[in-house]
Amino acid sequence: MSAMMQGQQGQPPWVFYSELQRDYTVKLLDMNATAIPDDVNVLVLIHPRGITSAGEYAIDQFVLRGGKLLAFLDPCAVLDAPPGGFMPQVSSSNLPALLKAWGIDFNSTEAVADMDNIARTSHGRMPGLMSLSDNAISKDDLVTADVSDLVMVLPGAFLGTPAAGIKETVLVRTSKNSQLINPMTAEMSPDEVMNSFTPANKEFPLAIRLSGKFKTAFPDGPPKESADQKDDSKKDDAAQPDAKKDDKKETPPPG
Repeated sequence: MSAMMQGQQGQPPWVFYSELQRDYTVKLLDMNATAIPDDVNVLVLIHPRGITSAGEYAIDQFVLRGGKLLAFLDPCAVLDAPPGGFMPQVSSSNLPALLKAWGIDFNSTEAVADMDNIARTSHGRMPGLMSLSDNAISKDDLVTADVSDLVMVLPGAFLGTPAAGIKETVLVRTSKNSQLINPMTAEMSPDEVMNSFTPANKEFPLAIRLSGKFKTAFPDGPPKESADQKDDSKKDDAAQPDAKKDDKKETPPPG
């Protein structure tokens, strides 16, 4: 199992990461790695804020060769704050190229508020803070069958219709008494959201499973930035021809 995630050096490992290590061999990969190693079976992608086309291309090729992807996307990652705790702007993440190819749209600018599953805090009811139970969690899927309580903070919604050959299974959903909201407003002015709330009369998928036959999101080949990176590598090699020649002289041929 492998995890592509952003983190700050010097911080202790996440509990989630430590628990994975109990049962799996876990490797950390750079979020914008241009290729996923062949020995990776499951790729865990956590809040890929600022991921490049090169990074998405690597994931695209990983999925096409049969790799399993577990992606956590967020329209407002409340824990992704700079030192000091002050967050001047919303921290969001998305996989725009991949999701578009799969027929799915993730709204990375709006969160979901669900008045039927709203959680209570010491400050009262907070829009965007959900306490979800059996009525919102699928019991027909192995992934969520044993989950009875789930708390989500300003989650995003998955919209759209899966592309041909792909099946969508909704694992967690809101009630129909839900609405898309501005996450910054929900954090700074919760009363404003509560007072102007107008239900969309539809259930929003919060967690989904996609399965089937996937097509590449890059039919024209690697994105330009990937090609540029390869060119830069060649330039670096060309800048040190003498070192290469010396290596060949010092290393005898095999056998």
